[in-house]
Amino acid sequence: MLGLVAAAAVTGCLLPQDDHLLSDFPTKPNSPPRIVGLVDPGQQFTFVDVGSGCPTKATFKVTVADPDTADLIRVHCFIDPGNETPRTYIEGDSKSGGTLGRVTSSCELPLSVGTGLGVVGEHFVKILVADGEFAGTTTIPRPVTNPDGGPALEDPSYTDDFTWVVQSRNEPCATP
Repeated sequence: MLGLVAAAAVTGCLLPQDDHLLSDFPTKPNSPPRIVGLVDPGQQFTFVDVGSGCPTKATFKVTVADPDTADLIRVHCFIDPGNETPRTYIEGDSKSGGTLGRVTSSCELPLSVGTGLGVVGEHFVKILVADGEFAGTTTIPRPVTNPDGGPALEDPSYTDDFTWVVQSRNEPCATP
């Protein structure tokens, strides 16, 4: 019996080896984008004036890093997310590029008296960035072709977010 095992070990594998070699390397999996900073660091908690002579828009900006420099960074902005009233959101896209894969993503929100940030009081502004298509507040995975001809795979898309605390005040603004 021991001789039979030794003979099988010396002759090699008895199973057929008809695997196909990969014609191409598998694609690199998607890396998540992340918010690495505020463009205006003093803006984490901010005041917005909505009186006469005041600006009609408020801009919120973040710096996003994505190692996948070819990704399109998509942006959704929400005023008071999770509130029982319908959410207000603004959509936008920006290309992740350069050698560091950094991009400034922003949203401009209207300041109309009586709506959104134009309502006097405390608000939350949330910016949601993603490196894939949005389906509501989540993302849709990307299909990836399997190099060995097997079934298609799904490469997940990722999100990151930041929330500002905004205090809207009914204060007149000085005209420039």
